[in-house]
Amino acid sequence: MSLNQLPKGANQLVIDWWNTSGPIGLLHKMNTVRVPFVKDGMVNAGILTADDSCQTEIVNVLDVGCGGGILSEPLSKLSCKIKLTGLDYKANLIEVAQEHANQQGLDIAYVTSTIEDYASRHAGEYDVIVASEVIEHVPSKDEFLAACLKCLKPNGSIFVTTISQSKLANFVAIFMYENLGLIPKGTHQIEKLITPADLGNMLKNLNCDTKNTQGYFYNLLTGRWNTTTNTDIFYCLHAIKKQN
Repeated sequence: MSLNQLPKGANQLVIDWWNTSGPIGLLHKMNTVRVPFVKDGMVNAGILTADDSCQTEIVNVLDVGCGGGILSEPLSKLSCKIKLTGLDYKANLIEVAQEHANQQGLDIAYVTSTIEDYASRHAGEYDVIVASEVIEHVPSKDEFLAACLKCLKPNGSIFVTTISQSKLANFVAIFMYENLGLIPKGTHQIEKLITPADLGNMLKNLNCDTKNTQGYFYNLLTGRWNTTTNTDIFYCLHAIKKQN
């Protein structure tokens, strides 16, 4: 199915998913900080080699809540040994993702499913789980994380990027960004956000050790995302699942 053959009535956001100047253009730009964070974490965890020519083992990566594949595609290009699966419960987004990957000649497996259903059939299959800009939309975060980790092998890595639950994040990431038209209104709600400390504690209770947390922010003057030590607004977190 081509992009212009999506089901009648498809949401305009789906149609515009790969429009870098469209309503989710910030997600495209965000790859400049989240892709290096994932890559460095994989190298530091010994999952990926710094030199791709030295990589011998296949690395199974699951991108949970992949949407139209904005992050899945660059992650699949990190190594010739990466076998990437993109997961999303919205079938129309998966169709967009698969079509775009096909156009780029990328071998990515896209699946329409919730993580909870998928985990029941794919326990312990993945070396890496990525959940980027997803957990802030999930009502039961501990159940979501438990399902993600069920898919992860012992000593595997999980990467989460999200927005902190803070007054500063409420002002910047919700009030300011929505009123400036950087993101669609109603995208985020402060009560659904989670602090790095709370996320780390959830992961600790699920038998994971947090290895690294890094903040990032969008510079309105340069139109670029930059890393920072401040995690009060946007942040990335890397944790490793311990042996049972």
